[in-house]
Amino acid sequence: DAIAAAPAKVVAVSPLVNGEVVKGPTEAFMTWAGFELAASGIAGYYGDVLDGMVSDERDAGGLPVAQLDTLMADAGSRRRVAHETLRFAEALAS
Repeated sequence: DAIAAAPAKVVAVSPLVNGEVVKGPTEAFMTWAGFELAASGIAGYYGDVLDGMVSDERDAGGLPVAQLDTLMADAGSRRRVAHETLRFAEALAS
């Protein structure tokens, strides 16, 4: 409820890279919850809470998408994804 009520734009970074889970229980959870293992499924799970998604996929269930390489294998790539995510959120807010 607090996130949905926040005045800031809410942007998720997809936990999938090239259609695969990089780490963690995302695949098992999405199967359990009955959502497709794709950016559109992630967007469907979060419903109206998200204003946009950063993903390497083009389709996020109708949400605006910042499509980019989301693999964060080192500090430089983590910085890049963080920077692009903030830039995307700012663009959505303006």
